[in-house]
Amino acid sequence: MIMAGVIVIAFILDAIFGDPYCIPHPICLIGKLISKGEQVLRKRFYGSEKKEFIGGMLLSIGVVLISFLVPAAILWGFSKIHWSLAVLLQIWFCFQIFAAKSLYQESMRVYHCLKRDRLEAARKAVARIVGR
Repeated sequence: MIMAGVIVIAFILDAIFGDPYCIPHPICLIGKLISKGEQVLRKRFYGSEKKEFIGGMLLSIGVVLISFLVPAAILWGFSKIHWSLAVLLQIWFCFQIFAAKSLYQESMRVYHCLKRDRLEAARKAVARIVGR
């Protein structure tokens, strides 16, 4: 029951405020993790398809584990202080992940640029979606 409330509250916050641009989006942080991990693993697993496959698998597993374990550990730590802090943090995490309002706004920028035949501006608007 609490989880349903967390999701509803996070969705309402997203509908009101949208994605906060002043802080890094979790997906951007995961993207940086992937880039850095790829740089490290390419140096060690280079030279054959088999080595690159193993490096890719290690990267995939590592990114999934880190993306799960870091928030889980933070939530666990907050829950040890007080359960309500963990609930508030869950709301914050869900609020950041939804980003529905911001996706709509950015998509509409692309649409309006394309409608006015401003292809270069539309490309830049698409890059804002992908980069965020």
